[in-house]
Amino acid sequence: MTHPYGESSWDQSPSYPSGDDAFFGPAYYEEEKGGTNAWLVATLVLLLAALVGLLIYFFGSGFFGSSKGEIEEPTYAPSTDSPTTSASPGPETVTTTEKPPVRDYSNFAPDTDVTSQQFAAEVFKAFQEVSQREGRTDVSVSAYSPVTGDSYAMTCGGDKVVYCSGGNNARVKIW
Repeated sequence: MTHPYGESSWDQSPSYPSGDDAFFGPAYYEEEKGGTNAWLVATLVLLLAALVGLLIYFFGSGFFGSSKGEIEEPTYAPSTDSPTTSASPGPETVTTTEKPPVRDYSNFAPDTDVTSQQFAAEVFKAFQEVSQREGRTDVSVSAYSPVTGDSYAMTCGGDKVVYCSGGNNARVKIW
């Protein structure tokens, strides 16, 4: 039988890699090369995702809400006492906007020690006028104090019980 590398190869001992070549042969360097490509691709994907995120942040997108993280406040149209019309194909339709009646409040009382009965009566009277006219209970009124001789701005709000506060720590309970 003959040796694949010739007759003289039978007598020689096989040669094995020594030193760094024994541990870091060609297969090691090929794996390292493939790993570098994977890291490069992963880095490029992350950079592309960051760029897209920055573009959306700075230029906004209808798909992601308002731009720059601002919250859009709802807008409310002021109510009108006149009927409103809406255009539609075909015959004209008229929609009336009526304000629901404000509950009829008949009682009031000062709600702090610094609020006089006379001032509470003036606040109650002003509240009744404004709330009926505007059709709501969260209103601001101006009331005259017979005790001090000055007028004070009062802010009112509530449902079954309405509290009006303002002036010099004045508070009036209306129910």
